[in-house]
Amino acid sequence: MIRSKEYINFPENSKKIVGDDSFLPDYIIYTYGKGKIRIRYDSIVYYDPIISLINHFKCYKRIYLDLKNLKRGYPEFKQIREDSILILNKEYIKKLKWNEQVKFLVFTIIRKIERSLFKLEFKNKDPSQIWKYNKK
Repeated sequence: MIRSKEYINFPENSKKIVGDDSFLPDYIIYTYGKGKIRIRYDSIVYYDPIISLINHFKCYKRIYLDLKNLKRGYPEFKQIREDSILILNKEYIKKLKWNEQVKFLVFTIIRKIERSLFKLEFKNKDPSQIWKYNKK
């Protein structure tokens, strides 16, 4: 949730097209500093859970393209992106029950396959292709 619509400052008529959920946090952190994004535990959030591998693939394909476009179009966000990378605590995972460790392993394999497919599919294509809107 943001306090002011002034935070939303998408470049108009630009080839730097990105999804708002990827661009907005980086823009706010870059422009106003790390302390401007707060967690609201009492906020109403609508979430559409991923319930199949196809759904998962489509969701992460969009995220992959968004992040690729951010990297290409907004080099000033590079440090923010590097700081935002999720790193799993492998020591903690090793202490879990065997079946929980297997779930992490399966998910890791799925994500590596997906990333490889995304890289092959979009190697020479413009990532902004997923953000083409019809004008009203």
